[in-house]
Amino acid sequence: MAKEMNVKHRNVMLELIKNSRTSDKEIAKRLGYSQPTVTRIRTKLETQGYILKYCLIPNFKKMGFELASVISFSSSKHEVGIAKKAVEWAMKNKSVIFASRGEGFEGRTHLVISIHRNYTEYDKFIKEFRETWIKHGLINLTTFLVPLHLVVKELKFDVF
Repeated sequence: MAKEMNVKHRNVMLELIKNSRTSDKEIAKRLGYSQPTVTRIRTKLETQGYILKYCLIPNFKKMGFELASVISFSSSKHEVGIAKKAVEWAMKNKSVIFASRGEGFEGRTHLVISIHRNYTEYDKFIKEFRETWIKHGLINLTTFLVPLHLVVKELKFDVF
């Protein structure tokens, strides 16, 4: 079982979640800690694996993407090695921004989120997806297309 994070560590982590580019000096000022304390905490959070990496949240519309797709599905087969193949496929497919196993509506066990420049690109992606995974027992496929110009709240992590 993971050890619970102390208050100072949690506060620094929450500031970094809001904006990982915030300097240790600025975090110290906001929280009323010394800058060396914040630096020590950040280093400890990194070395203990609480911080996996720092990343940005892109504006996909400005980058020329028009659609996001959310795909959920399950598989009727439980082949040896299929999980490894699925991970390899997701990792090499540049359209996929998130993929996971889980539990979902009507027994669906997989979720894939992808982004596309236009409907033609999405259509090619979903056809290749079906062709690749139908032989591995793809069933209960559902997709939800999100035109990015209709998004009312962008992805953000400053809710803490």
